[in-house]
Amino acid sequence: GVWANPEYQILTREAKVVGIWDDHDYGSNNVGKEFPQKVLSQSLMLDFLQEPSNSPLRRQAGVYVAHTFGQSGRRVRLILLDTRYFRDPIGSDGDMLGEEQWAWLDGVLSSDPSDPAALTLIGSSVQVLANHRPFVGPLGIDPEAWVLFPKERRRLFQLLNQHQTNGVIFLSGDVHFAEITKAPPGCLLSYPTLDITSSGMTHTVADFVHKIPLNKFNLLYLLRDSLPDFMDILWPARYRQPRFIRINFGSVRFEWEGNGTERGPRVCVSIHDQEGKVRMERCHLISQLQFSKMHQACFFTRGGYFSEDDASVTLNESMHFIGATSILVL
Repeated sequence: GVWANPEYQILTREAKVVGIWDDHDYGSNNVGKEFPQKVLSQSLMLDFLQEPSNSPLRRQAGVYVAHTFGQSGRRVRLILLDTRYFRDPIGSDGDMLGEEQWAWLDGVLSSDPSDPAALTLIGSSVQVLANHRPFVGPLGIDPEAWVLFPKERRRLFQLLNQHQTNGVIFLSGDVHFAEITKAPPGCLLSYPTLDITSSGMTHTVADFVHKIPLNKFNLLYLLRDSLPDFMDILWPARYRQPRFIRINFGSVRFEWEGNGTERGPRVCVSIHDQEGKVRMERCHLISQLQFSKMHQACFFTRGGYFSEDDASVTLNESMHFIGATSILVL
């Protein structure tokens, strides 16, 4: 297993490893609260993460958890949401988190109001900002995402605005390719809102396409080597660079001393390939990600219409890697 891997052993010695599950960790494909073995799954996951036997996570239903790192002025809050244990069936517009988890999240966001975190990273196994339904829905594909639960999605952003939460960046996966999505200021929060999607570390969309049998009449096979560009036609991107569809991992980098060219601390979200090379990256000054009661208007773009219920422009911008403190998004 993974624990026998020497490289993973080095990782666990040098870094704190935390995690949340998605469908294939939790149970079966696209499954939610109906999965009959979810209690056993929770126990197995906590065993893998070496959670102590007296941990509060072993007494609650679901594996949602929050961690705080850093000191005042440089504090980062990491919230991992469980989008499986309580989730109603797709198409129901029912629960995503369940009332117990919503109450917990409300409490986490309301803590330390006099000394709030500079950044709040929120892990969600499925995408929060992206809305691929207009493009793949006609093909009979309905990718899992918060957009399929509009009442819950609206509730999430209402809660974040209510608590004037600073520096929200979503960390997501599930879709078998990587992208960085963004909602402009004033559409969901008062500042730009990012969702870095990293998926996956073992197989991706590219693997599926290359297994299609050779057939000159098979359009997907003919497009297999240019699939990133083809996907970018189907799912328009604001900056016209293709999504990354091969094995990847994500990182969040905090540059508290700045980078020498911009004034003030900044945060960068990046997608890396299997060799660690940065394939796409998005950076913001942390001062630009602080809550404000001044809201700008939303607008139309080629990538989608932004309102409080919809955000779907993808930003794929390549920038140079600058080493600093990092969180891996695995």
